[in-house]
Amino acid sequence: MEMQQLRHFHAVAEHGNLLRAARTLHITQPALSRSIKALETQLDVRLFDRTPRGVTLTPFGTELLSHVRVILNEQQRAVLSVNALRNGRRGHINVGVGQSFASSLLPQAVKAMFDADPNISMRVREGYFEELVRLLRVGEVDLVLSLMPPPGERVDDLIIKPLIEMRSEVVVSTSHPLASKRNLSINDLAKAKWLIQDQAHATRSFLDLFARNDIPPPAVVIKTTSMSFLRGMLLTSDFLALIGDQLLAPEIANGRLTILNAHLPMQIRHAGAIYRAFGTTHPAVNALLQNLMNVCKTPGAAKA
Repeated sequence: MEMQQLRHFHAVAEHGNLLRAARTLHITQPALSRSIKALETQLDVRLFDRTPRGVTLTPFGTELLSHVRVILNEQQRAVLSVNALRNGRRGHINVGVGQSFASSLLPQAVKAMFDADPNISMRVREGYFEELVRLLRVGEVDLVLSLMPPPGERVDDLIIKPLIEMRSEVVVSTSHPLASKRNLSINDLAKAKWLIQDQAHATRSFLDLFARNDIPPPAVVIKTTSMSFLRGMLLTSDFLALIGDQLLAPEIANGRLTILNAHLPMQIRHAGAIYRAFGTTHPAVNALLQNLMNVCKTPGAAKA
């Protein structure tokens, strides 16, 4: 298989249409069809089913696509690393970061790394665990810093290094009527309005709070992927949030938000570094990991 064939296959798979893919690749449709046919002949399988609207992947095509995405992303990473080295830098890192690391721990580690060696180029993108791990598996990021995979998640292709513990707490504005109430009951919480992170594990944790007590979940629940929105709603409204208190540590420290005295069962999750078990690990990634481990060993980092 040639790289050009793989790029052609990837374009057709992404567009689901030979003509659109050919336009993107700046080649003719017959030339693209010949390239795909040659690839199918080499592999001795049919990669696409033709339909009146275009093409769809066969099971063989779906399997190949997962590998092709990694190959093309690895090629792009190799080009970036070589270009960085040519320009006097020591490499390029793509990091996917969850909210548990984005605001404090990662900035401290990056500062320490760049203080020691500024000749590194870096790209950081923020997201939730599910999306970041998808990007990791296809090679779009080299390292994920996030909550650890939930139970049942397939991780045989990943290396996981837990670094910190995070406790989930019920957080509210200090002006909320429940903020000063002692001995809160689960019924008090069920009557409240809630904000939760739009993640599978967060939804499960939230629903389990009430299911354990045979109480229907609250009627008003807003799900969000925006930490800024969640923070703003807590500060300006009477909503509650079940969230790792490390994510709101500055607001809790300055007295704008507080943790409810809810006496709930302690919910602890680990967060840390995740990277691919197979493939290359750039020295710059190892340097960032070492700095991150040093930051997480400092007092107060290991617990939220």
